[in-house]
Amino acid sequence: MSRYKRKSDRKLVFTEENLEDIKRKITEGCSKRSIAREMGINEATLRKRLKCGTIPKSLGRFRSDIPENMEIELAQQVRDLDSRFYGITKKNLQIAAFKFAQVNNIQHRFNKITKMAGPSWIKGFCHRHNISLRQPEKCAMGRIMGFNKVQVNRFYENLKILYEKRKYIASSVYNMDETGLSTVPNKLPKVLSSKGKKLVGKVASADRGQLVTAVCCMSATGTYIPPAMIFPRKRMKEELFLNAPTGTYKMVSESGFINTELFCQWLVHFKNCTKPSAENPILLILDNHSSHRDLQAIQYCRENHIDLLSLPPHASHKMQPLDVGFFGPLKNSYSRECDKWMTNNPGKVITQIQVAGLFNIAYTTVANIQKAENSFKATGIYPYNPDKFDDLDFAPSLVTDFPTSSNTNENNVTEAMEQNVIINTVLSNNQPNEEISEAELSIPLDITPPPVSNDVMHVTPSLDIINSEIVCEDGVVIPNTLQGVEENYFNQSIPVSDILPLPQIQDKPNRCKSRSQKSEILSSTPFKNELEELVQAKTTKQERKADKMKRKLVVSSSGSGTSRKQQKKKHNDKDEKDVSCPGCGELYSKSQDDWIKCSECNKWWEESCTTYVTGNFVCASCEE
Repeated sequence: MSRYKRKSDRKLVFTEENLEDIKRKITEGCSKRSIAREMGINEATLRKRLKCGTIPKSLGRFRSDIPENMEIELAQQVRDLDSRFYGITKKNLQIAAFKFAQVNNIQHRFNKITKMAGPSWIKGFCHRHNISLRQPEKCAMGRIMGFNKVQVNRFYENLKILYEKRKYIASSVYNMDETGLSTVPNKLPKVLSSKGKKLVGKVASADRGQLVTAVCCMSATGTYIPPAMIFPRKRMKEELFLNAPTGTYKMVSESGFINTELFCQWLVHFKNCTKPSAENPILLILDNHSSHRDLQAIQYCRENHIDLLSLPPHASHKMQPLDVGFFGPLKNSYSRECDKWMTNNPGKVITQIQVAGLFNIAYTTVANIQKAENSFKATGIYPYNPDKFDDLDFAPSLVTDFPTSSNTNENNVTEAMEQNVIINTVLSNNQPNEEISEAELSIPLDITPPPVSNDVMHVTPSLDIINSEIVCEDGVVIPNTLQGVEENYFNQSIPVSDILPLPQIQDKPNRCKSRSQKSEILSSTPFKNELEELVQAKTTKQERKADKMKRKLVVSSSGSGTSRKQQKKKHNDKDEKDVSCPGCGELYSKSQDDWIKCSECNKWWEESCTTYVTGNFVCASCEE
């Protein structure tokens, strides 16, 4: 591979327009020398182009190994893979470029031993198409699947309903969320150090810090509700809130995280600060945390003119104003304050007592009107903009879109029938030994053509490179994605999508069935009724469980009767696995209930299948 580097930044000067302009000036009486001086072109070059009547196509003999139109297709495929969060590595692109050139019979200078494109080609390819090598950030599959067009459109539809119904002003739209403050910040500031030093250290309080939760809330006009702080303690301690932001609401919990009880307390704090009324209702936007979907909290909001709207699940990183524009600067500022404290107090460590004071400095520095306005605008919440996110933003979720099996089967059958009709029509209209034009018969690459007699059509053997895998020297393997694809009958180029296919889920994932969440108007009557039904079902289940435990206590306190703990059937493990309840047939080894033995026939019964209360147990068969 050539290692040629351009020694100047000169560009092609002659174009069709320039050549026509030169000819026009000559007809007007201008000399060639004056025209060359005016346009900054060498006079000999100008005379040569006028004599030939042509313009140059390049600056020299160096050309890309892959044609320009195919390179553009390859670059677009690289961008599509990146937009779906399945970006290709540099080495895999080198291997794919070699295979793309081979299957399309392109003359190239790639290394046929390693079967890879060279580093010079990769460098030029990236430069020509504005592509660079980047270090990606991890993105969880839940976020990729959750942020999709269906969920986002549902949220904006709910938001539009509330806007049209309540006529909120900007100062009445709030967003609330929690964030963690650690005594050991995750991100440390950069420091100056010697070049070549292998390890650059920075003092920290501990390897792992203690977490304190801060509850923040802001409006679309930049009004900030005094924050709340939750410390991981059982009892309140006033020293923990020393130097905290003015008006901070003090809370504690065993885990240090928010729960249903604390959220209801915070709602009272929020109501006292915002003063909602029937004439001026408040819209509070929050995520789908379980503590926010509580019946008691929803009833309190309905009574106090507070409308709750939940965000789509796993979409807070793009749709929650606090996450988009506030928490990032807040964490950076808090980390800087922690570093300053450690520098000014050598030999000491940050404990929970210092967290409130450090958070106060960071919070007052970051909390300003501009950040709140920009955060709400960036999410399309206020001003209302449902078109804030385009198809490129939803591209990662397309990977896990799984069509219904019925639609897929119907589409496959329809396509196959249409293909057979086209082929049969063409074959019936052409006589033997008569050529079939490309326009008359178009067979896609992913469909195997039906058998045709040799006097009608001749099938070209498939390429070896298509049916084989490429293995690099270091063990990197480019899998064969063209199995079953034969060489095009009319010498059409094989698209790059066959070499680098876009990722798409094939089988529906086997996930546990749970109640899926979505954006909801939590304070609405339909959601409240649905939540009441769930609470009632949960209460009934707990009552049944309590009644069952009560029966167990009665049996154990009576002193008579035969329970599983008092009477164990003595037999080997093989026999124990084969014991089944005569009432329901459930095996003893798989049962979660207590068992009891009949005093007459010595058969073991599952206690829930009997009417036993106390005394000696006699099964129904023996009583008859």
